Amino acid sequence: MRALKAISLALVVGIPLGLISCGPSGPETAKPGTPPFIWNAAQQAFQKGNFSAASDQLDRLTGKEGEFRDRAEVLQTILSIGLAHGQIEWADIFEDGSKYARNNYLDFKRTSSGARSVANQIVMRVAEIQHKSRERLTSADLLLPVTLPTLNTDLPVEAERVKKGIALQNSEQAMALIRMQQRGVMKTVAQFVAGGDVAKARELMAKGDYKIPKDTFFTAVAREFTDLTDLYGSKKMDDSGKIKMLCEEADKALALAQPSVDTKAVQKKLDAVKKKLPKS
Repeated sequence: MRALKAISLALVVGIPLGLISCGPSGPETAKPGTPPFIWNAAQQAFQKGNFSAASDQLDRLTGKEGEFRDRAEVLQTILSIGLAHGQIEWADIFEDGSKYARNNYLDFKRTSSGARSVANQIVMRVAEIQHKSRERLTSADLLLPVTLPTLNTDLPVEAERVKKGIALQNSEQAMALIRMQQRGVMKTVAQFVAGGDVAKARELMAKGDYKIPKDTFFTAVAREFTDLTDLYGSKKMDDSGKIKMLCEEADKALALAQPSVDTKAVQKKLDAVKKKLPKS
């Protein structure tokens, strides 16, 4: 996504230019700028843990007719939610650290506010993708043809320093943010694929041909949209209109999943969020 371009440019340099696409007659080089080339670039970036770069590539396929559209929208939905979680957690860490930052208080607050602003852009984009694609993504299984890289999902060591009010160098902060985004994406993929178990998700996706059951996907979307309403609470971005919008999108996603223990749990949490909304 555009909000993550700066990070993407730093990461995408590791992607080989000779991307391969398999056609009916065997492997052949995909032409730059074509959907196969873009999809392969997104896959390779994802598998390297270059999630911002992968998102930028996927944005070139979402909403556009073609064989890669649906799979790009499924992956972009999951990936974007994970990136948003990474930004939101990073913002919260700086918010906590601002209490101890003294001379750097305003810098900490600005960093927190900036991270939330980026998260907002990502959340609004993924809500738009789901709003437009939801009725199309109703097959029994949704293709997720990527493998999950081996990445550390622990908080980066810099996070503990920030929580104590210790300022980071720009280079340290940039790398720590990348690790926060990786943490958010890995944990989100695991939620969609394996109930939050990262190791199990990696195992299930190892062959690169994993398919998410439709009910699992839409239940997870509803749960994530419900959780993301926290970004717009009164102590953060204070935007009840966006909370209402995410609740509506969560309701629509739940309507596409067969009733289950999981859908009932999400609905209960969603209803609790709605009760706190100001009366119109």
